[in-house]
Amino acid sequence: MKKKIFSRLMMAILAVVFGISFTACSDNDEPQQEEAWSTSFEVSFKLSDDVFKGADVTAYIAGPDGSMRTEKVASNKNWTLTGNKVPGKAGVLLSFVPKQNIDAAAVYDIKMDYSISATCFVGNDKVNDKKSYSSNEEVSIAGSDAADFFTGSGIALAMGVDANGKVVEVDPKDFDFGFNGIWKDLSEILKDLKGK
Repeated sequence: MKKKIFSRLMMAILAVVFGISFTACSDNDEPQQEEAWSTSFEVSFKLSDDVFKGADVTAYIAGPDGSMRTEKVASNKNWTLTGNKVPGKAGVLLSFVPKQNIDAAAVYDIKMDYSISATCFVGNDKVNDKKSYSSNEEVSIAGSDAADFFTGSGIALAMGVDANGKVVEVDPKDFDFGFNGIWKDLSEILKDLKGK
């Protein structure tokens, strides 16, 4: 009788030991990794030929990783700005400086189509949220007025993604494109200086 009790007791202990061993090796006890976030901002500018005839165009590009860069723009342009965390925001500002050889007798047909979209991904490229914005402007300017039209002018687009992965609006006037978000004030100063 004692042998049977001991034998059953040993079997129970072995079952518990093996059960703990298998449980300890299961995947459930490994630390859970948080799902990875990533963002993509698509910015597009389509400008008429007369824009490039009348002005030198510079892009100020702010990436979601905090990077800032500038580049000269001589034709229509698209940018894809990507990041690997949330929250984040990105944007592009185009500034225009009038060219010296503007034909005062010509008429400049200024057309600008622009758009921005922001997408937030979670896990293996699963879309968490996406929004886009687009607009366009069209105006004809006499060559004699073109210099004033371009002096200090610019177009800016910006969007952001919050800590929950939701796309949010960002006011481009308050966005830092590399000079502390004061490009509107600089525009006014440039116009005042040109008027003197």
